[in-house]
Amino acid sequence: AEHSNNTQAHIIVHPSVIEKHSNLPEILFSKTSLLSSNHQKHIISEPISSVISKDTELSPQSNHHYLRIAATTMTTTTTTTTTSSTTTTTTCQSLLDFDTIGTSYTSVPNGYGCFQWSGATVLQYLAFGTMSGYNTAVSSVPYVIYTSTTLTMSTVNATFTMNSFMAASAWNDNLNVSISGLLHGVTMQATSLLLQVFTKTNITLNWPGIDTMTLTTGGGTHNTNVSGTGEFVAIDNMLVAH
Repeated sequence: AEHSNNTQAHIIVHPSVIEKHSNLPEILFSKTSLLSSNHQKHIISEPISSVISKDTELSPQSNHHYLRIAATTMTTTTTTTTTSSTTTTTTCQSLLDFDTIGTSYTSVPNGYGCFQWSGATVLQYLAFGTMSGYNTAVSSVPYVIYTSTTLTMSTVNATFTMNSFMAASAWNDNLNVSISGLLHGVTMQATSLLLQVFTKTNITLNWPGIDTMTLTTGGGTHNTNVSGTGEFVAIDNMLVAH
């Protein structure tokens, strides 16, 4: 459509008008009523005059210009805005070396390695010098973990494979270590072994399809070459598969 002074303006027909009059051949609008004074876009919400047929001759009316629009040719444009979301996936490591948790005597936090933890504490491997099982067990410096009661690691709504870990008794030779693998509270695997203070043992289990592993210590005889006492076990470099 053009204004009487030939300045181009744009007319946008409201969708309700098209839907209302889509079965009619043409719709007549008053051009002078539609165009704003600054010739900007103007939305037509209703026709100004009645609907006419193609064969109707327009009667001249003073000071008015008319815009005839074929109803069958009017279109609307719909703009759809799509929003996207980002999914963050947590990667569970297969080697648990306990070197990034924190300082000595920090409990292993829930979430480390994608596990829930209890009874496991971080210790710098030289906290008691070289004459201890902590120095024996270390495989990646500077930290190991220890327990003197029961260590439990478990997953939530998932299973894992406990492959292996390095271990040594901190103070007692022939320290008894009992290990169990459970699924939904039912023991699926179990073993026990004796650990020494100055012998590093690679405990290889290869237990698939469990959701919990428990490790309990007890007994043994104090090694006279070390200053500490107690039924402590030192552990490092667990290998697991999720």
